[in-house]
Amino acid sequence: MSSLRIEHLVKHYAIRTGFASRQMLHAVDDISLDLGAGETLGLVGESGSGKSTVGKCVTMLERPTSGHIFLGDVDLTTLSYNELRPVRKDIQMVFQDPSDSLDPRRTAGETVMEPLTLHHIASGKDAIERTAKLFEQVGLKPEHMVRFPHQLSGGQQQRVGIARALATDPKVIVLDEPTSALDVSVQAKLIKLLRDLQRERSLSYLFISHDLSVIGYLSTRVAVMYLGQIVEIGETRQVFERPHHPYTMALMSAVPASNPLERRERIHLSGEIPSPIAPPNHCRLVSRCPFAVPACSQQPAVLEPIAPGHLVACHRAVKGEIPIPTFAFGSTVTVDSLEGGAAVEGLE
Repeated sequence: MSSLRIEHLVKHYAIRTGFASRQMLHAVDDISLDLGAGETLGLVGESGSGKSTVGKCVTMLERPTSGHIFLGDVDLTTLSYNELRPVRKDIQMVFQDPSDSLDPRRTAGETVMEPLTLHHIASGKDAIERTAKLFEQVGLKPEHMVRFPHQLSGGQQQRVGIARALATDPKVIVLDEPTSALDVSVQAKLIKLLRDLQRERSLSYLFISHDLSVIGYLSTRVAVMYLGQIVEIGETRQVFERPHHPYTMALMSAVPASNPLERRERIHLSGEIPSPIAPPNHCRLVSRCPFAVPACSQQPAVLEPIAPGHLVACHRAVKGEIPIPTFAFGSTVTVDSLEGGAAVEGLE
C-alpha cells in the first residue's frame, strides 16, 4: 500500500519577461510517483531539475498547477487551507539549511514543542516531556532544549529539525537535501540516525539529494529528474549499476570509483540545457545527448518498462540501440564510504 501517490503533477510559475508580458516556467511537467509504507524513494537530478519543487508540492507548501497528490486515500490537492491543517501532521519536511529553517527567536525546545501544541497533541508538562524524549531520540541532550539556533552546530540544528518533523508522528517525511550543508563526518552520523528512525517508526521518506552515495545508501528506489521530468526510475541497485538513460549514465560516470584501480569512461553531456520557459516538445536531453539521432527530435520520450519496476524515458534505450554501461556502485555504498564524498560533479 502506498503512503504517498503523485499522479501527473505539474507546477508552472508565471514570470515577467517584459513590461507587460509574462511566460510560464515549467518547473515540474507531468510526473507520477508512488512511495510505499516504510520505503525510501530517492529523487536525484541537477540543480534546477525540479526536485525541490516536487517536495514543496507534496507537502503543499506550493499548490500544484495540476495533478493529484494522495496521502493514503486523501487527495491533498482538493483540500482547502483549513482542511489541510489536521492532515499536515501526517506529512512533514526537513529542509536543506537548518540555520534558515529554524526560528532564531525560539529555543530549540520551543521549536520542537510548537507542532505538539498546534496540533493539540500535548501541552504543558506533557509537551515538555515529549520534547525531551524527542531530543533523546535524535541524539541531543536535555541542555540543548534551552539553546537558541545560533548556539548549536550545523549538525545539532539539523537534528532539531528532524525532532520537529517527528513530533507529530508523521507517516511521510520529505527530506530536501538535509545533509548538503554539513561536513562529511556529520553527514554520516545524520544519515545513520535517519535510517535508525525509519526502522523504529516505519517511516516513509521522499529523499531529495544530489549526492548519489547518500541516495545509494538510504533509498529503496530512485527516480532521476531532468528539466522537470522523470527520465528513469527503478530499484536503486538496478538504476545505479545498469543505468539505461544517457542522463543517468552521465551522472553515474561522474561518481568517483570506490576501487582506485577501476577505470570509468566519462559520459559527457555537451551543449546548452534547454530553457524551462520553453522546453522542447520532443526529448529534452536531445541537445546534449551523445546518443541522439534525428528521430529523438520528432517526439517526446515517455517512461517505458525495460525490466519489472525499471522504467526509462529514452526511445533508443528501450529499443536496445545504445550500449549500457555497468557500474559497481549500488552494492558498495556504506556510511563509511560517505567520508570520501561522492557528490556528482556539476550538481549543486
